Amino acid sequence: MLNSPEAMIRQYYADIFAHGNLNALELYVAPSCIIEMQGSAPGHAPGLALLKERLARFWVALPVVEHTILDLISQDDKVVARWAMRVRHASNYEGIPATGRVASLTGVDIFRLADQKIVKQWTDVGHESFLKQLKHTNQIAQPHRAAEQPGDAD
Repeated sequence: MLNSPEAMIRQYYADIFAHGNLNALELYVAPSCIIEMQGSAPGHAPGLALLKERLARFWVALPVVEHTILDLISQDDKVVARWAMRVRHASNYEGIPATGRVASLTGVDIFRLADQKIVKQWTDVGHESFLKQLKHTNQIAQPHRAAEQPGDAD
């Protein structure tokens, strides 16, 4: 595995979201991982198998065009990632027929790691804004970029 928690999570996003490799989930996620997503019952979200199934369904409806890590912070056994992705609306998603539009989705993941595996993940996604983009052409949002810090070089 990778040396630092940040490197592991960067590689997780690259393998899973940039390359669409669902089989790589097993390298990063513990089989009994608890995933709490906005809108799901706490502690009752998927383990590895259900996560794989959900991502596969998501990617059929919304193939990822681009995934960007905006911020990545770690302390002890936790890593926090703020991200943005652009997806193409390729088939029915939550009752909205395919539009072919590219829409932006932003979110924050908090990971708890043990033995170089994700054992718990909390996810908060701007889902309401995302659904509006799928329904209305003029609502397409751009990913939020991290603000430039004083002293950042161009």
